[in-house]
Amino acid sequence: MKIISFVNMKDGTGKTTLAYLLATSINFYLRNRLNHSTARILVIDSDPQTNLTMKMLPEEFRGSAEEFNLATFYLQSHPLEMVITSTYFENIDLIPADISLGLVEQRLNARIGGQLLLKQHLRQLKGYDYVIIDTPPNIGSLTANAVAASDYAIVPLTPDSMALKGLEYTISFVREGKILNPELSIMGIVLNLVDKRYLTHRAIMDLTKKKYPEYLLAVISRRASFHKAIEAHEEPMAVISTSDKGARNDILNFLKAVFERMREHGKEKEERAG
Repeated sequence: MKIISFVNMKDGTGKTTLAYLLATSINFYLRNRLNHSTARILVIDSDPQTNLTMKMLPEEFRGSAEEFNLATFYLQSHPLEMVITSTYFENIDLIPADISLGLVEQRLNARIGGQLLLKQHLRQLKGYDYVIIDTPPNIGSLTANAVAASDYAIVPLTPDSMALKGLEYTISFVREGKILNPELSIMGIVLNLVDKRYLTHRAIMDLTKKKYPEYLLAVISRRASFHKAIEAHEEPMAVISTSDKGARNDILNFLKAVFERMREHGKEKEERAG
């Protein structure tokens, strides 16, 4: 089971959109590019804003999600299996968020081992090949739990100067997360909502490449078709028109980079073990 978190302390970088794109496109990539069988995927929404939950959870399951969600796992010690629900998508399950997650931070801070709860329970969970975690736009205990539980962290970045400042803090935070989880690896930075027609966007792309050459994972352009797919609760690769080759290529390049990094990291672990 591979666990991937999307992390950035700044809001508006596209964490939720990228988490959705990855979770709903993995099986397309496995079937059509790698000739692999379908994977079982678990999505965890740890953001009190609940945006990813609203995008993935059918109306008929929203009532039960108010009672069984990530907040009740943390606050009421519900077993992790109890708070998992179905989504619009076959082979993708969800641990939904709830606005009451806003109460969790203080409780976790006051609890010994509070930053390791998700890791301890998630590693015991069976039946999933990939876990995708969306995090809130801060570096509090909810994000710390996600990072501590993850094999990889992906850091989305929008091409503006304020986002660059937040990037430095986020990278430092994830690096410090190795104290809680020595297996954690920064998979990379995804430059998101890029429009190469703008000089500032190109400049920030160049600056990111120079400052973090080992981390640049992918570039995602500003595409309306992504949001149309999300609002329709569809797999992006199934509904994005082949005429929008830019959108399809952005997703495919992103997926290719993710799987290549996982393969490279796996080889490195084998070499160290050997």
